[in-house]
Amino acid sequence: QMNRSLCRILGNLGSCLFTTACYAVIDIANGRLAIANAGHPSPLIVREATGEVDAINERNPSGPALGLFDDARFLTHELTVTAGDLLLIFTDGLFKVNNLNSEPFGTIRLRDSIRRHASLSLSKLTQDVFTEIETFAQGQTFPDDVCLIGVEVMHLERDLQKRLQQSTTTPAKVAMS
Repeated sequence: QMNRSLCRILGNLGSCLFTTACYAVIDIANGRLAIANAGHPSPLIVREATGEVDAINERNPSGPALGLFDDARFLTHELTVTAGDLLLIFTDGLFKVNNLNSEPFGTIRLRDSIRRHASLSLSKLTQDVFTEIETFAQGQTFPDDVCLIGVEVMHLERDLQKRLQQSTTTPAKVAMS
């Protein structure tokens, strides 16, 4: 519905305008991530258990940008998540910045940077990655908007329920002196 509305609105402007979007829902009750992508760079998922950084849309096709095709279809993909996993969603301006040699930072460097900082807190990871990109750019301005959003799966309800059950069924140990 959003795509159809944008097609009408942007189509009336007389020029080719569009927007990219990524929509994600994390179900902490079942440890599932549902995600749909409309022409946005592939979000990355950092697996806490392994430290691996995976591009979600490498195996799952992205839909077109919003506002281009009235009849476009956008698929929702599901992935399993565990406590400690990170989801990183960003605009292409983050990795399209060039250094003084006109070399772009690129998606490979972005994934490598995230992998190097994966053991840090989410706020420190995002700050350090951004600082690394700024250092790479050597004072060059970012050619496009820059946005980096990180989400950490702090806990899953089923894990929390297990811990609560264990704490209520395990007798307390009392030290007596």
